Amino acid sequence: MEDLNTMIKFILNQKDWEQKRLAKYLNVAPSQVSRWINGKTVPRFDVTRKILEKYNELQQVARPA
Repeated sequence: MEDLNTMIKFILNQKDWEQKRLAKYLNVAPSQVSRWINGKTVPRFDVTRKILEKYNELQQVARPA
């Protein structure tokens, strides 16, 4: 399994989002996204779940069956 900061970077890349847009989607401050990417903090469980759901959704699109 990928680590969380790699998943976040993947989401940003696949969606062509800036950290600010991801922060809005997750309902957090943009500085939080930066801290997660840099491994300084980890998101709350509910936010982690939302990140994982988006990551899995984009993985399926990136690798069609």
